[in-house]
Amino acid sequence: MLMHRARPSTVLGSLLVAAALPALAQNDVPCRPYLVPCNYADHFSGTFHWESVLGDERESVTATITNGKAVCSGSSNGPGLVAVEFGLGTDDAPTQPWYRVAVACPTTRPAEMNGTEMSTYKQPTAAREPRVLEGSSQDENPDADPANGVTGTLKLRWSLKRKGA
Repeated sequence: MLMHRARPSTVLGSLLVAAALPALAQNDVPCRPYLVPCNYADHFSGTFHWESVLGDERESVTATITNGKAVCSGSSNGPGLVAVEFGLGTDDAPTQPWYRVAVACPTTRPAEMNGTEMSTYKQPTAAREPRVLEGSSQDENPDADPANGVTGTLKLRWSLKRKGA
């Protein structure tokens, strides 16, 4: 699994890990404590797209991100939120650098990072501060209930580049 619809407990766990991390290097690009303890989104531009199928329901959203500001289009339209986090340590590799991207788009209310945002899992990377964040994934929709005949998929695709990359 490479992505998920964030659950409050998952988000809290990521926040606690990020809050406990020291600066990764002396020449880190600055982050700001907006949405998560250390958000690097201001330094990135690109797109984050998801397609969700759950039974007969379909959702397709593209967030266009410019210097950390998201604008959503498709099944959800309007200003969104984006968070880019870096860290060290995964369950399998305690010194592995990783990044995570989370995007929230408006529904009937303004966008909120409240556990309903779309998010990658920690993505392993060779660099502590990668200049390009790209990937895709497809998995069973986290809201699927095969025992009751509700099936579906969730696909994510993201491509973000740091300023100057």
